[in-house]
Amino acid sequence: MATDAPESVEIKRRLQGSTLEIELTGQLRVGADPDRSAVAVINPGWFLLNRLQAILAQHQIKVAQISLLDNDHDLSAALKSSQPERRLTQIQSPPLSALITTTNQQSNNLYAEALLRTLGTMIAPQNPQKTTHQQGLDVLKQTLTQLGVEATTYALADGSGLSRHNLISPSALVQTFQAMLRSPHSAIFQASLPQEQVGKGQNVSTLFSKSGSMQGVSTLSGYLQQSPSPPLIFSLMFNQYNQSSSQRRQAMDALLLSMNRLQSCQSGKQ
Repeated sequence: MATDAPESVEIKRRLQGSTLEIELTGQLRVGADPDRSAVAVINPGWFLLNRLQAILAQHQIKVAQISLLDNDHDLSAALKSSQPERRLTQIQSPPLSALITTTNQQSNNLYAEALLRTLGTMIAPQNPQKTTHQQGLDVLKQTLTQLGVEATTYALADGSGLSRHNLISPSALVQTFQAMLRSPHSAIFQASLPQEQVGKGQNVSTLFSKSGSMQGVSTLSGYLQQSPSPPLIFSLMFNQYNQSSSQRRQAMDALLLSMNRLQSCQSGKQ
């Protein structure tokens, strides 16, 4: 590639049976620095166990058997077995406020998947016929309904949003952000979102937003806050676009600036 050519790297993952396939596409300039990218694992629990087993093996520590106890039913069965498992150590999780901050500000897909499964483990009624992933999706849908999000405006397949089977409308995201604004946890949620300034001079707002992107899709949703006015809630979605990333970003920035001017003209009306 020429030294002035645009750079892009995209990673796709597919689960074929029990095999995870990774497809890497894109281009880097000649002599360019390496591009570091991350991809969420399909099953973080088993990934952790397999990595731990491999690390122990490097230190000549043999592990005859590994198991994953991801719900109370599994734990109860293990404790009642003829050879009950003994806890050697445990790791205390950071508070949820810290976890969602990492998830939102770093777009950490692994955290998002783990949080979904935690919902299925800790909140959903235990159902041996369902995985923690399926139970987590059930809890998520029930919660969105309680928040007032119309069930016909979205379809969810995972926690991170990496699946092409995820479908959501701008109205569903706006309803979600509106509900979180009324929530007693509003301040924690808003603080978890990436922040930046929009506008110039006296017409400056703080943008609290979450972006999302994959090939042909680019989104940005959140709050545009110009004190002392109430925040303006928005959701921008670009689907099947064929412009470059810089053109798409310029269009999104122009929309944000227009919304910022609209907000200031409405004298506090949302």
